[in-house]
Amino acid sequence: MTFNLRQADWSELFFNASGRIGRGVFLATIAGVIAMLALYDQALGWIGHLMLGWIVHPLLFFVSACLISKRFHDTGKSGWRSAIVLLAFCVAWPHPRGLVGLAAVLVLVWGAVELGVAPGAAGFNRFGAKRSIFGG
Repeated sequence: MTFNLRQADWSELFFNASGRIGRGVFLATIAGVIAMLALYDQALGWIGHLMLGWIVHPLLFFVSACLISKRFHDTGKSGWRSAIVLLAFCVAWPHPRGLVGLAAVLVLVWGAVELGVAPGAAGFNRFGAKRSIFGG
């Protein structure tokens, strides 16, 4: 099933971990999530983080988990691998420190290659049919 941007169900894209998304959609959406996190971190002081952080961070974490899981599904792999990528991101954000931070950066490099460079499976795989939010 193919759907275009006008027909897209944004709640399914951002709040459902099942299904598949292609490389382009993944890169655009995850870049937006990271940009929102960076803006949030820069815009608020510690009082703002204390008041809103318990809402904003889990929400962005959940959205990221859904997007990363769908991208892993597109390559034919389990979405549970997103936990490894998200843990590494949490350790490395905003500045990696020490050997653990270096290990997290290496995991993020692996994740970037796996999610952003490797092609998805053509057609149907165990996670469903290939769909594109932009049609085609």
